[in-house]
Amino acid sequence: MTKPQVDAFFADYVAAFMAKDVDRICRAWKYPAFMAYEGRQQTFDAETFRSNAIRLLQFYTERGMARAEKDVADIVPLTASRARCSTS
Repeated sequence: MTKPQVDAFFADYVAAFMAKDVDRICRAWKYPAFMAYEGRQQTFDAETFRSNAIRLLQFYTERGMARAEKDVADIVPLTASRARCSTS
């Protein structure tokens, strides 16, 4: 993906979180969904990912999240077809 494509993807993803649109959040992923963070790697099937997204939105709502923002800090190619994006 190019930087403009990555920026557009995350802009839509943040908008989905702001709208609390679980379906839209889930559609942004292909399954099994792979996540790597803090030295951990995890995969989620569609049902588990959806359940996790619902819990995450509830967590944000309970804590009074006013808005979400995105900033793509770096794009690092992992393979010819995959990249890791650092966001803040």
